[in-house]
Amino acid sequence: MTNVAPSSTEKTSLTAIVQTHNMVETIGACLETLEWVDDLLVVDDFSDDGTAELCEREYGARVLRHERKNAAAQKNWTIPQAWHEWVLVVDADERVTPELRRRVEEIVRGGSADKDFYRIQRWNMYFGRIVRHCGWDKDRPIRLFRREARYQDKHVHADVIVRDRSRLGFIREPLIHVPYASFDAYFKTLNKYSTWGAEDLKRRGVRPTLGRMVGRPFARFLKQYLLKRGFLDGRHGLVLCLWASVSVLAKYCKLWEMETPKREKPE
Repeated sequence: MTNVAPSSTEKTSLTAIVQTHNMVETIGACLETLEWVDDLLVVDDFSDDGTAELCEREYGARVLRHERKNAAAQKNWTIPQAWHEWVLVVDADERVTPELRRRVEEIVRGGSADKDFYRIQRWNMYFGRIVRHCGWDKDRPIRLFRREARYQDKHVHADVIVRDRSRLGFIREPLIHVPYASFDAYFKTLNKYSTWGAEDLKRRGVRPTLGRMVGRPFARFLKQYLLKRGFLDGRHGLVLCLWASVSVLAKYCKLWEMETPKREKPE
């Protein structure tokens, strides 16, 4: 595809970046909420199920193919390919609400934004219910920023690097996150993220002591369920907080496995 930006008076001069890999059945729900941007940029990790073709054909996306090492590295590779000064990053399992669209358009079209980065309130839909507590109410990732920005060099939960906090704003209009269609999907995510988390810990020189392996999962549950009032989210909150503690345990167990010498099998 051509790399020359088209002129448009109807759509907003904004680049929206979405990462994909074999999401032909689900990606449409995300892209439908981004049809108002004039540079819908999909970076695809060599899908073989027709995802890239669908994005181009049905949603007019500009598709670039690039091998994905991790989410942050993929975004850092993609951001310089943006046509416009302002970039909006949306994950494939997220939805831009009409309210958020209007607020972003005000910032981008107004031309008088006094910030260079914006956190956006993200509400997480957990098995059919928006979670209002468990610490998830403080889920406010930086998603709207100028093209010069870059992400931290981390495998998991990397955020945009902001050196001057006075340039950071906040958008209350929400982004909706629908991360898990089933527990099977959750287990796959837990497996990947716990591995990446263990690798990040190892790079930082963190040791899998007994105290950390026992204490960190227990502390995570207490923090989210009691201090962050996860109990107010009912059964959804209980399940979420239990799985959160399991994910911490899995991360430290995998770190322990990485540092444990492999034993030779007896002949």
